[in-house]
Amino acid sequence: MEAEDSKQVDICTNEAPDSRSKDYQAESDGESDTSPLMDVPDFVAAELPTKANVSESNNPTDKMISKSRVKSLTNVDVESLDAPVDVKDILRNAKAQIISLQRKNKTLQTKLYRWKKGVKTGNSLLSHLKHRKYINENVVDSLKVSKLLSNS
Repeated sequence: MEAEDSKQVDICTNEAPDSRSKDYQAESDGESDTSPLMDVPDFVAAELPTKANVSESNNPTDKMISKSRVKSLTNVDVESLDAPVDVKDILRNAKAQIISLQRKNKTLQTKLYRWKKGVKTGNSLLSHLKHRKYINENVVDSLKVSKLLSNS
C-alpha cells in the first residue's frame, strides 16, 4: 500500500497519535512489535470501534437481549424464539431450574424471617400476622376456634 492510503492509528483508542504517543514512539526503536501504534489502511481504521460500549451496537439482536428489556430468562417466551429444538430444550430446562430456585429462595427467606421474629408455632404466627395487620382479629379468633375444635 502507498503511504497516503494508510495512517498511523493507536490500536487501543483508535485515535491518531498525540504528543504522548510521539514520546513513546521516540523512546522505542520503531521496529519492535510491542508498540501500540501501527499503520492501518483508511478503510480499516474507519471500521474500528471508537468505544467498547455494547449499547451503541447497530445489531438488532443485541437490542432485543439488552439488560433493560430482559432481566431474566423467566421473562422470555422460549417457544417464540427462532432457535433449534435442542436449544429450546436447554432454555426450557434452565427456565424451570431458575423458577424452582426462586421458589426455594422465597421459602428460605420466609423461614429466616419467621425465625428472626420468633414465630415458631401456629399461635405465634397468628399473633404475629395480627400484630403486623396482615389479618384482622375476627380471622384470628375463628382460626383459634377451629384449631381448638380440631384438637378435641
